[in-house]
Amino acid sequence: MSRLAGCVVGGSGARYCIPEYSLLRASPPPRIPPKRIHPPEMRKFFIPKKPMALITQIGDELKAAMKAGEVVKRDTLRFFQSALKNAAIEARKPVAEFTDAEVEAVAKKLVKQRKDSIAQYQAAGRADLVEKERAELVFIEAYLPAQLSREAVEAAVEKVLAAMPDATVKDMGRVMGAVMKETVGAADGNLVRELVSAKLK
Repeated sequence: MSRLAGCVVGGSGARYCIPEYSLLRASPPPRIPPKRIHPPEMRKFFIPKKPMALITQIGDELKAAMKAGEVVKRDTLRFFQSALKNAAIEARKPVAEFTDAEVEAVAKKLVKQRKDSIAQYQAAGRADLVEKERAELVFIEAYLPAQLSREAVEAAVEKVLAAMPDATVKDMGRVMGAVMKETVGAADGNLVRELVSAKLK
């Protein structure tokens, strides 16, 4: 048996061609691009952040106010936290578990208290106390959704009254409730009362 380039010749003269191993070239495997893994410091640009809970935000801003020496803001937020703790006791749940809606409900009560106090101090001619209450009011209202403009509230009142054409002054509470529901609580209660009262006369 003799060997030719790429072939083998048997004793009977038969030729069997066998590919040389050097001629066998396996095709390269398909290239698979590596999976991109963003480093931790880059992930913040790709993963949306969950909005901070209001209860946490109040605590953080209180610490910042204390550090910056912002006395009015510090005292206002401390009072806010105290009101939240009282609400938590009534609700029989930890204040840390308060939802944003529950925090906003407490804030609305504090806002109403401040506005009532402002009206009383204005009637008594106590400009100094009016200024103090207004300063505190600003910090509390910051935790509430932006309120609708007068024009937007007027439109909501018109819409509600159009659906209740027979409403009278006796229906004041029912109409106001419908307007507050229509505006998803984003309307000032005093403004709603003023506009509804004017329409029902």
